[in-house]
Amino acid sequence: MNVKEYLGQLERLEILIEQKKEELKRLRELSASVGSLTLSADKVKSGSAPKNAGFEKNIEKCMLLEEEIRQEITAFTDKRHTITNQIQGLGNAKYINILYKRYVEYKRFDEIAVEMHYSYRNICYIHRKAIKKFEEKMT
Repeated sequence: MNVKEYLGQLERLEILIEQKKEELKRLRELSASVGSLTLSADKVKSGSAPKNAGFEKNIEKCMLLEEEIRQEITAFTDKRHTITNQIQGLGNAKYINILYKRYVEYKRFDEIAVEMHYSYRNICYIHRKAIKKFEEKMT
């Protein structure tokens, strides 16, 4: 894994967490909805409902997914803290600022250039130098 991939894993992890949160939202909606009831003679005579009704399975899936999301959020916050500390360990304020904005705040180079009052090309140049310095520090 190269430096950009290493730093870029924060954004990927956050995207995966958000997707799982959306999946959980849909599962909750499904488990909250009640299907139409049909009271045919066969169903009334059968006596008891199946042991694991559909809504119970959805609730169980929700609980498992919630736990999975909690674990991934914990891993994400730990990784974010680690990467932030590594970036801040570079010692050069410009490098720190650019790498933090790019890989922790997920900003595009043009946004960073505007915020820092540099040209786009200058931001790209400083970014390359910062990546090289980060790589040297990590190896």
